[in-house]
Amino acid sequence: MKQVKLIIIGGFLGAGKTTAVISLADQIRKSGKTAAVITNDQTAGLVDTELVRQSGFPTQEVSKGCFCCNFHDFARCLHQLRAEYDPDIILAEPVGSCTDLLSTIMKPIKNKEAGSFYPAPLSVLVDPQRLDTLGPGGSNPFRRPEVSYLFLKQLEEADLIVLNKIDTLAPSQLTRYLSLLHQNFPTAKVLPISAKTGAGLDGWLAELDQVPSFDKPSPAIAYDTYAAAEAALGWLNATAALTAPNGFKLDSFLVSLGENIRTALEKREEEIAHLKLCAIGSEDLSKLSCVGMHSPVSLDRKTDETCNNAYLIMNIRAACAPDKLLSISNEILDKTASEQNISLSARKTDCFAPSYPNPVFRM
Repeated sequence: MKQVKLIIIGGFLGAGKTTAVISLADQIRKSGKTAAVITNDQTAGLVDTELVRQSGFPTQEVSKGCFCCNFHDFARCLHQLRAEYDPDIILAEPVGSCTDLLSTIMKPIKNKEAGSFYPAPLSVLVDPQRLDTLGPGGSNPFRRPEVSYLFLKQLEEADLIVLNKIDTLAPSQLTRYLSLLHQNFPTAKVLPISAKTGAGLDGWLAELDQVPSFDKPSPAIAYDTYAAAEAALGWLNATAALTAPNGFKLDSFLVSLGENIRTALEKREEEIAHLKLCAIGSEDLSKLSCVGMHSPVSLDRKTDETCNNAYLIMNIRAACAPDKLLSISNEILDKTASEQNISLSARKTDCFAPSYPNPVFRM
């Protein structure tokens, strides 16, 4: 069986990794090759996984920890996709609060899975908004220097820094951000793209055909600081069945729920790292995201569907104590559902702060 190219796409929460993965997989499919995807989260019930599956790509999920701390599970998913679908390329999206990917994923894959997989250059996506707040000289909205440390370490180890969401930038802003990245991370190649419009994807794919250098040293990582950055975030994944005898619009419900959550966290001065909501109806789905307390909620995928029954997935990452985040999310979900005469059932919720990172391999 052929060797399969492995593309790792890292980046901080809210960088647009899932949209980029789907867009890149679409480009690969249009080129006549086949792609599969592995998603990753600290717990089960992930919006990203459902979105990738709905896009038609074979998908596996590594849950209850990052790729590096669950390396054997990650390798199992790689081999399962290879055996079942024989893809040309597998795209893997690590947890948005992970770093040290070169030492804990890339090098172990090269050394231990050389006969089956070969890594492409490491891509790290960045949202321009994060450069303004968490980047060099920025004011940290999470009020924790450890979070800035994590963000900058992600960029430091990248072979390719992929500046996403350029469709939201004026030309002068784009020039400024590209200059900032070139100045602060001179060893990386910087690529401007829009995962939403497809701009720059061909150039990114061309760079991913290059062979990465494994001779460069991995960045020094202070794991206590890294762990403190992860622990600063409350992590909530929740699911529920939605029922409304008179029907409801998926888009309208998600916009109300997302804005109500954003407003509730803003009132309590609890910064959002990333909010993702997905409502799955009988024929289609609606997906919403928000990447900051002062950012608008946005429907990334819209539908006109009105339905009586749907399935809700909520993923919230915020600089908020887990018990507080759980209380807020439950209160807002109950309130929003009641306002639209929607009943909730089969609710499952997991809310916590990530544990100390403990990679299986570090090379």
